[in-house]
Amino acid sequence: MKDTLSYTMMENKDLLHVDSEPKVVQKACKGLKIRDGNIVSGKRGRGTNWALGYHGLKKSGEDHILEDTANQVRKEIERCDMYSGCIMMHSLTGGTGSGLGSHLCEAMREEYPMNHLISCTVAPCLTGESPLQNYNALLTLSYLQRNTDCVVLTYNDDVLGKLQRKMESVSFDAMNTSIASALGGVFLPTDTMTPKSGPSIGMEPWEMIRSVCPLPANKFVQVHHIAKRQLSWAGLQKQMSQGIRRHDSKGNVVSLYIMSIRVIIRFTEKKIIEKKGEYSKIGRKLKRLTI
Repeated sequence: MKDTLSYTMMENKDLLHVDSEPKVVQKACKGLKIRDGNIVSGKRGRGTNWALGYHGLKKSGEDHILEDTANQVRKEIERCDMYSGCIMMHSLTGGTGSGLGSHLCEAMREEYPMNHLISCTVAPCLTGESPLQNYNALLTLSYLQRNTDCVVLTYNDDVLGKLQRKMESVSFDAMNTSIASALGGVFLPTDTMTPKSGPSIGMEPWEMIRSVCPLPANKFVQVHHIAKRQLSWAGLQKQMSQGIRRHDSKGNVVSLYIMSIRVIIRFTEKKIIEKKGEYSKIGRKLKRLTI
């Protein structure tokens, strides 16, 4: 009987962490093994202003973030045996996530036009505290539409509503964990994309582009994460259909048009093998199914 391998992504050296002020990014990277230079930060925030994030501050020492980030991206690409693409994670609301994220997407597309570029972005709550959030989101989405191959859009309201049904008080850590679990379920290696001769070569994100974004004009994707011990195929279809967004910003029901759905199933299959009176367990098994 052939064992099924379990793959985990514990290496953080290839990640770049970028922010316009050092406090948040240094706290997030505490305890992680990250290369020197892969933490890029400035000294001042961008005041939830898309223009300040995109153009930067023209004061001495504050206009280096984009250049430093592009330089570190180049170094990481040069370390790769084969560079397929990049996954960016940012917000639509903040000045850094929206403005700098837009500028970085534009620079990446110009510098690496033949490689994949995926944006994983988080949309603000409809009743957010920033008066500029709608402008920031609109400007950022226009740049993402022009420069990326796929936009994985996550709504804060959806994540918050899902967690509020399970717990009384929802923290930022709980929301981040929920979003990370959903993205990990899509991007982590699967058995069906892993060669028999060795470990995964990391084709899962780019296979998602081929499956659900066949046309360049239709590149917005939503990820729905369902974690249950027992779930039938009919139950999975019902959960998927109920999780798809059906209302516009005013709460009106809109027509539902879906080009394609990609379902990734990850489960733990425990097989007990009897050998010389001892039992061994084969752990995590990953499967993928595209419909």
